[in-house]
Amino acid sequence: MGLLAGAGVSSWLLVLYLQPSASQPISGPLQQEESVSCSEASSQEPVTPTLPKTVSFRINREDFLLEVQVRAWPDWLLVCHEGWNPALGLRICRSLGHLGLTQHKGVSLSDIKFNGSREFAQLSPRLEGLWEEAWHLRDNCTSGRVVSLKCSECGTRPLASRIVGGQAAAPGRWPWQASVTLGSRHTCGASVLTPHWVVTAAHCMYSFRLSRLSSWRVHTGLVSHSAARPHHGAMLERIIPHPFYSAQNHDYDIALLRLRTPLNFSAHSSDTLQDAVVPLLSSQLCNSSCMYSGALTHRMLCAGYLHGRADACQGDSGGPLVCPDGDMWHLVGLVSWGRGCAEPNHPGVYANVVEFLDWIHDTVQVH
Repeated sequence: MGLLAGAGVSSWLLVLYLQPSASQPISGPLQQEESVSCSEASSQEPVTPTLPKTVSFRINREDFLLEVQVRAWPDWLLVCHEGWNPALGLRICRSLGHLGLTQHKGVSLSDIKFNGSREFAQLSPRLEGLWEEAWHLRDNCTSGRVVSLKCSECGTRPLASRIVGGQAAAPGRWPWQASVTLGSRHTCGASVLTPHWVVTAAHCMYSFRLSRLSSWRVHTGLVSHSAARPHHGAMLERIIPHPFYSAQNHDYDIALLRLRTPLNFSAHSSDTLQDAVVPLLSSQLCNSSCMYSGALTHRMLCAGYLHGRADACQGDSGGPLVCPDGDMWHLVGLVSWGRGCAEPNHPGVYANVVEFLDWIHDTVQVH
């Protein structure tokens, strides 16, 4: 299910997606949304089979212990601290979607409670080869310590009850929400990535590509458009749309905005931002003949109701589709396009952020 924020033409959109457990069948309204009899349409690109990742990482939310899973071993294994270095920590954090590394340390095995026997993974000193070849299975860690890793403080917010159906969001509920304005006019929504970087939809900037850079502003901490004064907000240093963005079909619909001065992260209070729940729909369904007839590419996601109960609309572009993982929220999509607003059988289409992680990391590093 997902959460939507908006209030009319000048609204912003916020959507969250709660993924059902893979071991449980989807039931209730979401299953009904999928039960549409339409002929399937192939996407614009051929679907090529992909092998599972050779190496995957995850971080335990309770104690921040790093775990690794190598394709040859089915279990998740704690990582021995020997052979560890900060550069590797940054590489792992970026593979998990974060832009930086905030903390890494060795934790004594005597401080960890194990249920039964436990195996570990140790990194080879030689990292020139493949990731899979760099890991070795161990019964214990000779250093007596395992790796604890913290990537960033991003994606957290004050706890609040969920608000469904387009009602006002609680103050501070979505602190990463931003508004991109041209002069005094709200143009698009956006999301804060770091103090210097904001992400939005490429078509937001493409439509006004001849405008002066000094005319743009990014407003954070204020979600009432009337409170966003023309000459306030953060000025832009650079607008970087994806080089493959297509104005014809909105493929690669993502842009990074480099701010001239960094944002000052502080307590965030909002007054009019709204949110509402919507379901995430399969691309196969959205590409069927009764919806978008194959218009979605692999860089797009689909979310909304088949009967048009809630949706994004003009002014919502670039706003975030976010997904909860415990008390952490991940940016999953950016409001991109759709036919009308909340029309039956035409849900909203979003840029699939995970497809652009490498481009985001490379761009931020270069600039």
